[in-house]
Amino acid sequence: MQNRCYQYFPIFLLIFLSLSCSKSNNQWKQISPTNIGNYLITSVDFYDSERGMLTTSVKGNSSIFVTTNGGTTWDRVYDANQNLHDIHLINKKTAIAVGNNGIVKSQDSGKNWKIIQTPLTEPLIAVDFSNSGYGLAVGRNGTTLFTNNDDEEWEKGSNTSSSFLRDVTFVTDNIAYAVGSAGTILKTVNSGQSWTSQTSNHSGNLSAVNFKDAQKGFAAGGNGALLATVNGGTTWDKRKVKTNNGLLSLSFNKDTGTVVGFGGTIISSKNAGENWKIESKGEFSHLYDIATFDDKTSILVGDNGTILKKQVIN
Repeated sequence: MQNRCYQYFPIFLLIFLSLSCSKSNNQWKQISPTNIGNYLITSVDFYDSERGMLTTSVKGNSSIFVTTNGGTTWDRVYDANQNLHDIHLINKKTAIAVGNNGIVKSQDSGKNWKIIQTPLTEPLIAVDFSNSGYGLAVGRNGTTLFTNNDDEEWEKGSNTSSSFLRDVTFVTDNIAYAVGSAGTILKTVNSGQSWTSQTSNHSGNLSAVNFKDAQKGFAAGGNGALLATVNGGTTWDKRKVKTNNGLLSLSFNKDTGTVVGFGGTIISSKNAGENWKIESKGEFSHLYDIATFDDKTSILVGDNGTILKKQVIN
C-alpha cells in the first residue's frame, strides 16, 4: 500500500504555523523609543489606534509625549514644572492632564498647553471623561472636581471623604466611581456633583477602578487586592489572584481584563473577570498604567521607560 502520510503533512504544517502565529501575536512586545530613555512613565491614553499620549516624571517635573503611529515612536511636546499623574484624550485634538499643581489642557493635539484654574489647590491624581464630555478629577484629601461639557470650568464635588483618591472612572454620563486609601469607594449618580461612600469590606489602599458595564466592576490595590461587584457597587467581593504585589491600574477590552502593578505584574482575564491568572511577574519594571483601544490592542507603561504593546488576534 502507498504511504499517504505525506498528504497530511501540509495540513499539520498549516495548523502548527497558525498556532505559532496566534501565540506570537498575543505576547507583550516591548517598544523602546530612544527619546524617552529610562524615564518613569506615569500614565498613558489613546484616542484611537494611532493617536495617544503619555506622561513622564523626572525629579519633580513631567513631560508629555505624543504618538501618531500606535506607539511605535513618540514626540516630546510639553514640559511641565510639576508632576503629572494622569492624562486623558477627550477627542482627536483635546487632551487633559492632571498633577500636583492642577490641570493642563491642549486643544491642538498636544502642540500647545495651558493651565486651567480650579477651585482647589490639592494635588490631582486621576482624571476621566464620559463619551459626552462630562469630566471628573480626583486627588488628595478627598478632592473631587467635576465639569459639565466645559473642561475649562471645574467645580468642587460634595463628599464627606478625606481619603487619598487615586482613580476615577465613568460608567455613564451620570454614574462614576472613585477609589482610594483605606478601601475607599465612592459613587456619584449626578456626574460628580455629590458622592456617597460604598462598603468595600477592604481596609487596604485601592489604586484603580474600572467597570465593564453598568453592573460589573472591579477595583484593585495594595497587596494584590482585587475586588469585584456585579450589582453596580452595592456589594464588593474579593477575587483570588496569586500575587501580593501592589496593583496600580486595570482595564477591559471587551471580555479581556488586564491588571498591572509593581514588580512588572500583569494579571489577565479572558472571561470578563470571572477568573484571573498571572501573565507575567518580574519580567518587566514596575507597571503603572494601561490604555486599551480598537477592541484588541493594549499598551502598558511603567518604570525605566517601559512601554509594552499587545494585539490580541483570535
